[in-house]
Amino acid sequence: AAAGQSVPAAPSAPGSLPSKLRQAATAYQQKDFTRARALYRDAIAQDPSNVQAYQMEAQCSMRLKDYAAGAESYLRALQLRPDAPHLLASLMWASTLASLTSVHDSTRERIRVLQREGRIRKDFYYVFDAFDIDGGNVQVSEFPILEGHTEFPWQRYQFDLINLSLQLVYR
Repeated sequence: AAAGQSVPAAPSAPGSLPSKLRQAATAYQQKDFTRARALYRDAIAQDPSNVQAYQMEAQCSMRLKDYAAGAESYLRALQLRPDAPHLLASLMWASTLASLTSVHDSTRERIRVLQREGRIRKDFYYVFDAFDIDGGNVQVSEFPILEGHTEFPWQRYQFDLINLSLQLVYR
């Protein structure tokens, strides 16, 4: 290519990791979570160090209401990226919905350690508890640091009503 001109990227081979990840992302966007999860699992088989693939596999599992599988995928992602706050929060959500008490409790303790060490942002929160009501699910979020997260600085918990499509109905 002449100076100043970019060379278009060569398309990746159909079975390559980039191709697999694009197919999985497309399936996810189309809400075909079963297909997307299978494609993310294929991507993980090709590259077991791909944190994003584990995270997206977990998201697919959560959308399919396979909360234990979601928690397992978040645990694998955390093995690769320990103490990543968004992964810890997601693991709390999955372990809460899957009723995995030991995972929930140990993750919550890890969050407390990170909080004491000043390694968690002030607006950090996670789903602490959940229960079903009138065809929906109430998810209780906990804010470990009581400042900077809502208009009410003394508010530690927030209650969200989630419908069967995992959409927020009421806060």
